Amino acid sequence: MKTPEIIFFDIGHTLTYSPEKSRENGFAALWEHRTGKCGCTFEELLKRAEKIFHDVDIVADSFDYDIPFAASLKLLFDSAGVVLDIPPKDREMVFLNAARPAVPMPGAVDMISFLRQNGIRRAVVTNNRFSEGALLRQLTEIFGEGAFEFVISSADYMVRKPDKRLFEAALHRAGVSPGAAWHCGDVANADVMGAHYMDIFPVLYETNEVDNPFLRFNKGFEADFPFERICCWEELCKLIKL
Repeated sequence: MKTPEIIFFDIGHTLTYSPEKSRENGFAALWEHRTGKCGCTFEELLKRAEKIFHDVDIVADSFDYDIPFAASLKLLFDSAGVVLDIPPKDREMVFLNAARPAVPMPGAVDMISFLRQNGIRRAVVTNNRFSEGALLRQLTEIFGEGAFEFVISSADYMVRKPDKRLFEAALHRAGVSPGAAWHCGDVANADVMGAHYMDIFPVLYETNEVDNPFLRFNKGFEADFPFERICCWEELCKLIKL
């Protein structure tokens, strides 16, 4: 097994997790940025948001595409007649920090530090409704400046893992061949199969240190191609032959 030049990571339940999630908290944080006369009350905004995001969830899940969260926010506030005093590029971040405050997965900070020290590049390939800009800013707050070169988010590309085109885009942005990359994630179908479709070496990260509802989808997963299954980030570091 060749030591990688770069490792791509999933985000949720791989690099970070959110102990608490609340859309209402996110909308409340944005509501504080309203300016001028509003076209509705906060309660009316929440009702409108429930309908919009219900429709978005149905469309996204039916077609297995991701609709950018920024577009949903723009529809919500503009149709409600609510003007905010922050630019669109900052709205995602305000919402994200309030609705889904993230903390690192156990051992993730030390693992990223190990990769930094040993010259192994790092980037992200994630199924997500938030944009590269918002996600990269949140990751930088947690792991430090330069921890990740870029984020390939399905919100910016429409298609979701295991679509190999996301991994193809990651390889082109990194400027490496498939044999020079690994991909680590917690969902077998999305992460292991997606990476394999692009001939990237897959690492399935399954830990019980943090509750992860998606691990049930991995039950019984086996493959007829090489991949690694790890339960902690120390195991990833041991896999890397320097």
